[in-house]
Amino acid sequence: MGVDKVGKRYRGKGATGYEARRQGKQKWILEHEGTAFLLPEGTETVLDVPIGTGRFHEIYKERNITVTGVDTSPDMLKEAKKKGFTDLHLGDIRNMPFPSKSFDVSVCVRLFAWFEPEAVLQAMKEMARVSDTLIINIRTNENESFCKNGSLWNHYRPDFTDWVTQLGYKIDTVFPIGDNGNDIYRLVKCE
Repeated sequence: MGVDKVGKRYRGKGATGYEARRQGKQKWILEHEGTAFLLPEGTETVLDVPIGTGRFHEIYKERNITVTGVDTSPDMLKEAKKKGFTDLHLGDIRNMPFPSKSFDVSVCVRLFAWFEPEAVLQAMKEMARVSDTLIINIRTNENESFCKNGSLWNHYRPDFTDWVTQLGYKIDTVFPIGDNGNDIYRLVKCE
């Protein structure tokens, strides 16, 4: 689909019915568990991009985390606002309006399967610019290069691990979301 078209998919009913169509599904539940598990103890500030409907609000609230949300869809931001989020920005993960090292953690779930490799790397660079710990959900395949899997993209795992290294990060922990290479990673800055 590509970076510039994905935000248009989640406008109007695409935003208002987003959670209702997904809640209760195994993948949704595992993404929630994985994000909660991977958020480091003591995290004070999070950049959630795309924040979407603000689906992780319970995790953030329980841990008293200050959250800044970015999304390309104004309608998704309206849904997040209904959950009490106030620091919300219309924007693009590839070019965010924040100073370097503004957040403890950047969280990106359910986005990179829509992106081509160059856009994933550009987004990861921007996330790394604004925080030292990244929580990234990405679908990878060990034996096949970048390819379509249904309506979504699978990225080549060696490419992904190379991007991590290029950024000066390492994979700290992996939380599997299923058996098809769809995982959530916690990436930390190499010392």
